[in-house]
Amino acid sequence: MLSEKNEIFKSISARTNNEIYSQCVIHVNGVRARKIMSELSDKITHNFDEKVDNDPSESELQKLTTDIYERLKNGSGMVLLKGVPIAEMNESESGEYFLRFCRLMGEPVSQSVMGDRLGRVEDMTHIDPDARGYRNREELFMHTDQPDVVCMLCIRPAKHGGHSKFASALALHEAIKRTKPDLLSSLYTGYPYHRLNEHPPGASEITEHNVPVFSECNGDLSIRYLRFNMFAAAFARNEKVPPLLQEAVDYLDELATSSHFCWITPLEKGDMLFFNNYLFLHSRTAFEDDEDSAKKRLMYRVWLACDHFRSIRSELAVHPEGEGGRGGITPQDGKRPRFDYDLDL
Repeated sequence: MLSEKNEIFKSISARTNNEIYSQCVIHVNGVRARKIMSELSDKITHNFDEKVDNDPSESELQKLTTDIYERLKNGSGMVLLKGVPIAEMNESESGEYFLRFCRLMGEPVSQSVMGDRLGRVEDMTHIDPDARGYRNREELFMHTDQPDVVCMLCIRPAKHGGHSKFASALALHEAIKRTKPDLLSSLYTGYPYHRLNEHPPGASEITEHNVPVFSECNGDLSIRYLRFNMFAAAFARNEKVPPLLQEAVDYLDELATSSHFCWITPLEKGDMLFFNNYLFLHSRTAFEDDEDSAKKRLMYRVWLACDHFRSIRSELAVHPEGEGGRGGITPQDGKRPRFDYDLDL
């Protein structure tokens, strides 16, 4: 069942952006923002395994990151932060400050074979036509990433499009259980995943276990879904995804992209977005860039591994070498995150 704190994402079609924003958005005013930036420059750290009392002497930065972390772990699972002027710096400084901010809530991990703990989400198809999703401009399938928490900072939005899309895993699970419960078993069983040429030397290019779409551990329901990886594994194994699972993921995609469950929102310059990777499917609409390279769409992304964040099954790990999947993707010199299989999805 949906928790009360995630209820806002149950039926998006019945909500307004204002209702969703009231649950997810944190606005920081100018005075507080200046204090936060000053404290951030001093590299203040905080241990989130320790309970923080509402001590008036506590720093503004500490209060803010504690609030965000608590919402991600035990609240609605998503925070859109506005008003902290990190993006007003030059690109290099913005990235450094954003990474420092995220580090207060967990450990940044490698997002690809490039070892990028601060990922640049931008269109790179002019030099790499087969670039992985976060480095191209096409619309993406609804999916999850690898870590506990995904963090995004908008440096520059696209000229047109590039809007963020989200659907609640808990709401989708409830809808499937209510309308087509016979499909749930295949989603809990899952299928092996192709690792898209980001497996370390000597390791299998396909997971040696099924990766479940839905799973439960110690009462926590989680989702892990990368459609492309699933079908790429079937292609490489010269077989078809089981028919019931094919039907189930098609239905999952249909629900997740429908107006009933899919929340679409633009990110403006300076917006920071944080979400629990086990509670949401996400994607991005296609976008058109400005011809001026200095105005092209740029987001910074950080993947966080967080201590004691959520109970998950070991089968969720697509890259188990990295601390059961929470440690990110193993860096490899000279490799780039790309995959050129032409699949019929």
